[in-house]
Amino acid sequence: MRTAAEIKLLPAELGMVKTAMRSYSDWLEGWQKRQFDIAKERVENSNGNFEMDGMEMEYVCRALRKYGWLYYSIGKREKAKTYFELAQEIKEKKVQFQQKNNPLKKAVSA
Repeated sequence: MRTAAEIKLLPAELGMVKTAMRSYSDWLEGWQKRQFDIAKERVENSNGNFEMDGMEMEYVCRALRKYGWLYYSIGKREKAKTYFELAQEIKEKKVQFQQKNNPLKKAVSA
């Protein structure tokens, strides 16, 4: 059974995530790229509503932050800020998901 969090993005947010993930995928190689691209495909094939596990949400955050830093480095700080803010929102969803679905927490309470 797959435990995943439901992610809902507005069209503009989905576009940001897709762009960032495509760019980030180009930086990866080997096993990391294969793992990342599974999450990227889930995003690419979605309409903004999809499910992700904690690691997949982490991949999205990394891609958004990296893309944000690219904008920041060329002086487009406001554009960078939107990527950083979306990364933070996804990170917060990831933390909530992990607190709710922590396997160690379930084992202790069982």
